Amino acid sequence: MGHPLVSGRADRGWVILSGDEAMEGTLRAMGRFERSVYIFVGIAIGCLLIALTLIAISPGPASGHDHARPDLDSWYPTLTSRKGPCCDGPKVDATHLDDPDWQTTGNLDSPYRVRLPGSSDWIDVPETAVVHQPNVDGRALVWPMWIDGQRAVRCFLPGTLS
Repeated sequence: MGHPLVSGRADRGWVILSGDEAMEGTLRAMGRFERSVYIFVGIAIGCLLIALTLIAISPGPASGHDHARPDLDSWYPTLTSRKGPCCDGPKVDATHLDDPDWQTTGNLDSPYRVRLPGSSDWIDVPETAVVHQPNVDGRALVWPMWIDGQRAVRCFLPGTLS
């Protein structure tokens, strides 16, 4: 069998096939396994290109730290509750809450409750998640997390109710 990109004899030599004809001839010349590998590699390269494009256009990690107040950058990592450090890594940042989105409950086990952005539901804040340090920022801060498919609070620092 001849080369898949060259077909028969013309009057004075070989006829070179166009791109589509060459591809068809190449696939025809391959066995079933080779065609499967060829198609798989094409799909894998396409998926890789899509993934790289999505990574390139995705925004960076959101930061709860106030970029307008860089003087607080060293304060955030010092915040802890009985559950542990609040800022425990680059993807565990605080969400600032407006005064209407948090309130006291009078319950010793869950002294506060919060309403996270994008939700109308209140989440109870367990006493173990309350940060008992002065709030230098002034606004209420909450570190939300997921537990068994439910929103929960890792840390909560009450605001100054200004």
